[in-house]
Amino acid sequence: MKNMTVVTNPSVVLLLSLVDYCKTKGVSTYGDFPDDPAARWKLEQSGFFKYVRGLAIPESENPIATIFTKKQKIVKSKFVGEILEEASMTVFGDKRGNEDIFRALTEGMQNTFDHADMKIEGSEEWFLSVEHDKTSKTVSFAFLDNGVGILSSVRKTAEKKGIMSKLAEIERNIRVNLRHGLLQAILEGDLKAEIRSRTGDKKRGKGLPAMMDSFKNNSFSNFQIVTNNVHAILSQDKYITLPIEFSGTMIYFEYNPNNNWQ
Repeated sequence: MKNMTVVTNPSVVLLLSLVDYCKTKGVSTYGDFPDDPAARWKLEQSGFFKYVRGLAIPESENPIATIFTKKQKIVKSKFVGEILEEASMTVFGDKRGNEDIFRALTEGMQNTFDHADMKIEGSEEWFLSVEHDKTSKTVSFAFLDNGVGILSSVRKTAEKKGIMSKLAEIERNIRVNLRHGLLQAILEGDLKAEIRSRTGDKKRGKGLPAMMDSFKNNSFSNFQIVTNNVHAILSQDKYITLPIEFSGTMIYFEYNPNNNWQ
């Protein structure tokens, strides 16, 4: 990281997931600090080193972010509620609720286990970094899971249920780039629940369409998704092809005073 000049909330949680993945494979990781003072400060304040052993980095008394990581199949609502209470204190100065963000986080945590490849150790883990910027009164959420990725999950579901031909027909009807179009179709709710959800529960598989609706309703801002080979920047209606396949899903969004709250 010597030449790194910019450190962001999503990049920290992604780096942590990579270090954790190497650890599950018995591989040691080593690194250096950014020479850039601002980048180094951001990294030290991110909570990253709390989870990395072997370095004696003093813990900040007032870190700008908190990283959470779990390997449990039961999502605790109280835990998510406490995260949102702290976020609302930064954004509004008092404790308020946001049902859309609450649902987005709990659904993401549960989906990690529903959609993980259990043959791969560590694929069932999720990471969440919550960064508080008290100057702009903005809280950013970077959620990452080490699963197979949204698009691969949909294809695995179709293959498992013997409906690959139905999925292929849907993809042929999408005029834009194949993989980008599939992600768009999922976000817009154009795929039926039995194709989206590997659990077979028709009540599940609605997380991404619900998040898209919440974003359109201004429950949060700067909504982005990175999965497989697509980076979707929904605030710009922009889809970027990644040069390297990302096996997993990163969801990022921000909460600020201009957003709605419930």
